[in-house]
Amino acid sequence: MLTIEDLLTVAAGANASDVHITVGVPPKFRINGSLITSEFPRMLPPDTEAIMNDILDSFENGTSGVSLVDGCAGTGKTVLAISLINSLINAINIEDDLLEAQASEFDDDIDEDKKIALYGPGATKTIKGGTGSGEVKERYVVNILEGLVNKGLEITTMDWLNEYETIYNRELSKFNKEKKKKVNLFNITGIMGQLALEFQAPVGSRITRKTIADTCIYVLCRQAGEAGDRKLEKGDYYLLDEEYEAIKKCASLYKNFILVINAGSSIDLSFVDEIKGIDAILYVSQLGMEMGNAVASIITGEVNPSGKLTNTWVNNYSDIPFSNEYALVFSNTFAEFLTVSEIF
Repeated sequence: MLTIEDLLTVAAGANASDVHITVGVPPKFRINGSLITSEFPRMLPPDTEAIMNDILDSFENGTSGVSLVDGCAGTGKTVLAISLINSLINAINIEDDLLEAQASEFDDDIDEDKKIALYGPGATKTIKGGTGSGEVKERYVVNILEGLVNKGLEITTMDWLNEYETIYNRELSKFNKEKKKKVNLFNITGIMGQLALEFQAPVGSRITRKTIADTCIYVLCRQAGEAGDRKLEKGDYYLLDEEYEAIKKCASLYKNFILVINAGSSIDLSFVDEIKGIDAILYVSQLGMEMGNAVASIITGEVNPSGKLTNTWVNNYSDIPFSNEYALVFSNTFAEFLTVSEIF
């Protein structure tokens, strides 16, 4: 069993200023201002209790803790303070076998926190920027999956994500073939209309089971930009039925559920009041090439997502004062053009 003399002898040899003892982890030494984990094994409750009793006995016997430490350190100038963390008094009163089990599972708990279930089109097909003049040919893009992996998180849904790649590529190929068929070289308006069409990423396969993770993230994505205004349709302003079911399933399966919205403009969020279990909503807009790393920094708590929205997201579309006059919704852009022209 580890003794106070063992600890202080090693600490003195390393020129440590403090010794920190915590149930479930190895002792740590403060050396040059930094806490360094020692090579001792993890502290079990009996070890911690024995060390605390040694310190108390030294005071009861008239031997001060400072003298004890100085004797081990071999100098009167160095005082090694023992920091007994995690409620040692309570540790003594709790059954030893329970605490030993907790200590043995300590590392497993840390690993469990690093496991993330990741779903949604925006996980791998993260939209970094808008359409039209908002479009650029970037050198690279870090998607949200890559960003989370870069932070050392383990993704437990790689089977779903790999299958999604197959589904996405198949649907994109079909979209491009159909788009090519509809292009009329003798109709410039038709050509521009086809070029303005944006591919709607498929939802992916149904989510049917829980993976080994407490936390789940679903990335909902929508493109936006020049010639890409919102339409009052499912799959655009409103959720597809498949998206609704996927989000509902994730919220019910996992202990912690985060909905990430990767979109350049607002969408309908009325479903949030209908689906129970959505613990957080993170609106990440379209953040550019390093978007995945930025989102991962928020998810891991490295930074605080304290930004404020630059516009108001209404409860219902009809709450917008000019909702009935927006030309694109009613396919009457010519009338809107005349109205604007009359103003100027």
